[in-house]
Amino acid sequence: MSEEIFGEDKMKDKIIVFDNRKIRRVWHNGDWYFSVVDVVGVLTDSKSPKGYLKNLRRRDIYINEGWGQIATPLKIKTSGGEQNISCANKKGIFMVLFLMFFLVLMINAQDKLQICIEKGIYDGGMENGI
Repeated sequence: MSEEIFGEDKMKDKIIVFDNRKIRRVWHNGDWYFSVVDVVGVLTDSKSPKGYLKNLRRRDIYINEGWGQIATPLKIKTSGGEQNISCANKKGIFMVLFLMFFLVLMINAQDKLQICIEKGIYDGGMENGI
């Protein structure tokens, strides 16, 4: 399967299928670049993968500021014609996956901390050794 997704055969379709969902890709600078929105949509089953990505970038200033190092806007055919779509190579896609995972961990940690504060288990200081 990884050969199909990350293969070097430029003659293949520019759309690949993963879990019965389409991921658009384009050959750029000797490497395959994948639509970040498509990958996020496949992995999260989000109804709005664009919104998911927007929230990811909004929640962390460092992600937003470094987005240009992760994703590159490339022309991809869409139903409305060719458009610039945020794309990333394998390294960039893995970075997005890491950021998504990290954000989920941070949100869960914040939720758990809030519960501890509400129950009086944690008061914000280190005197309890927590």
